[in-house]
Amino acid sequence: MVSLVTSFTSLGPSALAYCVASSAIHVVGSVFFDLVHWLAYRSGRRITVTGARGALGHALADALGREKGASVQTARFGLDRTYDDYSRLDPLLRATDILVLAHGAKGPDAQRANCDSAVAIIEAFRRVRAQVPSSSLLRPEVWYVGSEAELHGAWTEDMRAHTSSKRAFARFARAYCDDDDFTYRHVVPAAFSSAMGPALVALWWIRRGARWCELK
Repeated sequence: MVSLVTSFTSLGPSALAYCVASSAIHVVGSVFFDLVHWLAYRSGRRITVTGARGALGHALADALGREKGASVQTARFGLDRTYDDYSRLDPLLRATDILVLAHGAKGPDAQRANCDSAVAIIEAFRRVRAQVPSSSLLRPEVWYVGSEAELHGAWTEDMRAHTSSKRAFARFARAYCDDDDFTYRHVVPAAFSSAMGPALVALWWIRRGARWCELK
């Protein structure tokens, strides 16, 4: 984690460097955070996952579904939402404590899928949650599955739209890191992954309070 903070903060002020630094602060006192997050995930968190038909989205939904007391539901593109209508998500978001945004696209729909729709869903989650009274001491959470392309850029022409869309969302991610309404976590799959699988690695870091999770 220290090496992550060093490498990203050397880039200067940015959404990603800020989230990494925040993660380092949150991991300090890991014994305390292990206890808090262990209790939190055993207390019946309600989780909604987008992109659950994708490899990482499916793995995250499956791993979260094994957490004792957690309930997982999926928000399906074309059925629960479209690029022009997110109103059908309201019933799902009303019953959501943790929103996991694992959907995405490459090619002509990249901007709408990776940035515009993510922002629209997060803002819908904020609006709906504000209308629902809650006695829980745990804040709602938003997890966004990013990309290493946010840092290294597009290596090929066919990746340019994907990279631009992920970098466009990073500007919103910077603001979400400071949001008072929810805890924001940025999950970045690496090109070369641990044999454990990215879903398990992500949950290991998140249980320890990390808000930036680069999955190796």
